Amino acid sequence: MPTIWNWSGQPIAKLKGYKVNFSLDSQFLATTEPDGQAYLWNISGKLLAELKGHKSGVLDVSFSPNSKQLVTAGKDGIARVWNFSGEQIAELKRHRGSVASVSFSPNSQLIATGGADGKIRLWDLSGQEQLELTGHRGTVLSIDFSPDNKSLITYGEDSLIRLWDVSGRQVTQLKNSKNTVRDVIFSPDNKYIATIEKDGIAQVWTFSGQILNSIKTQSDYINRVNFNQDGKTIDVLTNKNVQTWSLSGQLLNTENTNHQSPAQSNPQIGENLKVETEKDGTILINNSSGKNLLKLKDKIYDSIFNAILSPDGQHIAGIDQDRIVYIWELSSKILTVLKVSQLGYFSFSPDGQRIAIITKNGVVEIYDLLGRKLARWEVNPHPDYGVLARFSPDWRYVAIVGEDNKVVVWSVPQNLDELLERGCNWLSSYFANRPDERERLKICQDDE
Repeated sequence: MPTIWNWSGQPIAKLKGYKVNFSLDSQFLATTEPDGQAYLWNISGKLLAELKGHKSGVLDVSFSPNSKQLVTAGKDGIARVWNFSGEQIAELKRHRGSVASVSFSPNSQLIATGGADGKIRLWDLSGQEQLELTGHRGTVLSIDFSPDNKSLITYGEDSLIRLWDVSGRQVTQLKNSKNTVRDVIFSPDNKYIATIEKDGIAQVWTFSGQILNSIKTQSDYINRVNFNQDGKTIDVLTNKNVQTWSLSGQLLNTENTNHQSPAQSNPQIGENLKVETEKDGTILINNSSGKNLLKLKDKIYDSIFNAILSPDGQHIAGIDQDRIVYIWELSSKILTVLKVSQLGYFSFSPDGQRIAIITKNGVVEIYDLLGRKLARWEVNPHPDYGVLARFSPDWRYVAIVGEDNKVVVWSVPQNLDELLERGCNWLSSYFANRPDERERLKICQDDE
């Protein structure tokens, strides 16, 4: 049963359902039951609506990017559009057989559904069908819009990947191998497509359907692929490591994650950088195009082997062989040194102002750039994959999965002031019942 916890580790709410989907703004989530029941919650765990209508299981859920509607795809052959009051505002029911996949367009104006009948249908928010796309044989397993709303990519049970424009024209068909495709991803600039295959291979395609690069990771499983914001590199998270490749097929960097997979939690993990050592011992940290960002002449840095650039381009975090994390400004000024036991993975937040540390023994910690700890959670790691940590897009919440496979959702303090405010709110009831302690503890009291 999914559970939402507050920052101090107290459970706020237990949610009905077994599968969880977050809205893009991280303020809402939907859970579904195998019998077709669905629920809408706010992030505090308050039940906003029961979504009643499906006669059997819900196979997919998609929130509109503007967080005003959501759509559920049912085994009963109907996709249902709901508002946040729980009112059904449209039924999308032209498919024969189950609706297996569903997606909102980035501008929240269109809904795409993929069915067991092999058809893709586009709908407006009132439930009027705008377009029918045919070509797949068997169930349409995955469907997604491009970031510019102009294209649609689908993957079917027939192992075919098709790219369409929203006017109904099939732009191209990607000639995939017989390997099962697990996911399809657009690059942010709408120039490339990445496919994740079952056997540890990722393919990078152009929009014309040509393979630009076949990435063979030497791993048996790929968790996630992320296009970096430089438009020239791609990060591939496997069950063994994180690999950074150029789009031309050159392996630029490998970071051992010891079976950790939190990188899939962060859509902007920051550009991976190259670490080089000159003959005089100077450490050079360069970007993927070879531009030097940082020179380190102190010998204490001579064992640094990996570094990442913050998404805002203002800071660099590096790790050495002793699993010590360093954070620098681009001026080479050292801001923070974090000594972490059994470090498995580290990542910047999307705004570049915080860093997450995930260890092999099940600890997840959040620090600001000055090294002040904002949050800490601890779970028993799973024997196979350790700890999975998935952050919401705005990093206000984190879902952590450990040994028992239960999903726990935590609130992430955004800065030290917020952390202090939360602590003082918690102490207010304590002081109310123990007024003598207010005099003794000179904290959380406004200056007179």
